[in-house]
Amino acid sequence: RTDSNIPSVSRAPGAFSVLFSDDFSNQLFYGLWRSGLLCYEVEDSSGLPMTTAILSLLTGDAFDNFFPEAAPISISTSPRNAPTINYQGDSDLNVDIEDLVLDIFAEVDGRNTRILGVGLDTDLGVNLNFDDTTGDLAAEIILDFDNIEMSMAYNELTPDKNEEILAQFSSSLGGLIEPLIGGLLGDIFSINIGSMEG
Repeated sequence: RTDSNIPSVSRAPGAFSVLFSDDFSNQLFYGLWRSGLLCYEVEDSSGLPMTTAILSLLTGDAFDNFFPEAAPISISTSPRNAPTINYQGDSDLNVDIEDLVLDIFAEVDGRNTRILGVGLDTDLGVNLNFDDTTGDLAAEIILDFDNIEMSMAYNELTPDKNEEILAQFSSSLGGLIEPLIGGLLGDIFSINIGSMEG
């Protein structure tokens, strides 16, 4: 919950307004987080080669000694904290995300092993766009890749290279994320409100 002033509601004829408190919104996000809906595993169908070539792209040569040949990997999200709503940002809704961990797994010595975990802190902007001519309401997601702060969440194999890995990860992350969620950026849904009184 954040302390804030109650926004004014338009009293113009024909106006329709809906107010959502951050208590309500944050409870909704907590429910989604608690249900595991925000835990996501990248599949091969994403269009990216799910091999250690991606690991090299994200970390440079930090793990090349462990994978002299390309090997399959998996990437999953592990949100440690529930997202929260912030109404004070530049967008209609601002979603604060703290400690979202990207985990990368691969086979080492015959066992599926967690190779690396990188924590991400960022915020998403969500703008609600209403077309009063057609009655369409669309939600648009805005993600600034330059506004992502990173920290090392897990690295037992090459802990001496943490700073190099984070620097490389930061410069390459946009190229990885955009193909995965590019379709989610922009308009994520559009519904038609319809008309009242004609």
